[in-house]
Amino acid sequence: MVYATLGTTFNHSPATFATILAALSQEPVEAVVTLGRDQDPGALGPVPEYVHVERYVPQSLLLPHCAAVLCHGGFNSMHAALWHGLPLVLAPMGGGDQVPNAMQAVAQGVGIRLEAPLEVTSMRAAIRRVLVDAPLRARAQALGAAMRTLPPLAEAVRQLETLAGTWGRAEAVLQAR
Repeated sequence: MVYATLGTTFNHSPATFATILAALSQEPVEAVVTLGRDQDPGALGPVPEYVHVERYVPQSLLLPHCAAVLCHGGFNSMHAALWHGLPLVLAPMGGGDQVPNAMQAVAQGVGIRLEAPLEVTSMRAAIRRVLVDAPLRARAQALGAAMRTLPPLAEAVRQLETLAGTWGRAEAVLQAR
């Protein structure tokens, strides 16, 4: 299954969703396209029977069943996909972190970046590639496995608090001199 999302901020692009649907329309793969809670799936018109268009589906329920993710390159979408070891097709929409994130994913060999303007042919080719390119998939899976070995966020917060407390004590000593 391919999951396609433009996140929650850059999801006001009917033309991009039309390109995504057209790219998926000739692929023999089940797909879920999420539009965002404030978008109307009916506004896209008819879609192929194997493409499911929804306002929202929790990624935690969807990603374990996916083979690839097509997204805008926002941090949350990329992080969730890579956590699950999924290769990426990235279509940056111009947001602050999207282009650098996409560039890094390409540099790490876990994704393919599409250039604007988005075209059905190049998007379809990228989807096909991430589904069959064994080295790309293996790198995404290895990165996901490495991410899952990292300490939880609560541990990072604890360490930052410790460092901040240490810095505060060191600063007090320096000021006392």
